[in-house]
Amino acid sequence: MIPNKFDKSRIEFTVDLPVDEVQRSDKFFKKYDTPEWWLKELESKSWGTKRKDWYVIERQILSHEWLEIKDRYKGKVFHAQ
Repeated sequence: MIPNKFDKSRIEFTVDLPVDEVQRSDKFFKKYDTPEWWLKELESKSWGTKRKDWYVIERQILSHEWLEIKDRYKGKVFHAQ
C-alpha cells in the first residue's frame, strides 16, 4: 500500500513537448473560469511560484516524450532518454 502522504515535489519529470500545445496556466485557468480561492490555494502549495510561471498541456504526456525522471533530493535518475 502506498502511504497517504508522499512528497510529490521530490520527483522531477523533464519532458519534450510541442510548444504549440503548451499554454500558460493563467490563460488555462481563465478559460475554465477557475475560482480565485482555488488558485490562491494552489499558489500556497507551490513553493513560492505563481500561476503565471506554470504551464499546462490539455492531454496526457506520453512516455516517449519523457526525457528524464529523477529524484530531486538524491539526484538518482530513474529514466533517461
